[in-house]
Amino acid sequence: MLVYLPRAAKHAEHHFKTAIRMAGQTNALGIKGQASLDLGRLYQTRERKHLAVPLIKESIGLFEQLGADGHLKRA
Repeated sequence: MLVYLPRAAKHAEHHFKTAIRMAGQTNALGIKGQASLDLGRLYQTRERKHLAVPLIKESIGLFEQLGADGHLKRA
């Protein structure tokens, strides 16, 4: 099972980046915030904090802008 973990993380990273890009193009800020937070958390678990911190900060900013308190608490 552990053999598939790096591959799954790579696929998840690709999908999160695609979701962030598409949400930015369509101005879907809630989706962009969620995908940014999830990608940031993925980077945290992979010990890539230099990539995680800007994404998490971006998601917090988006959640504050939208007034999404539930998501803000999660971030």
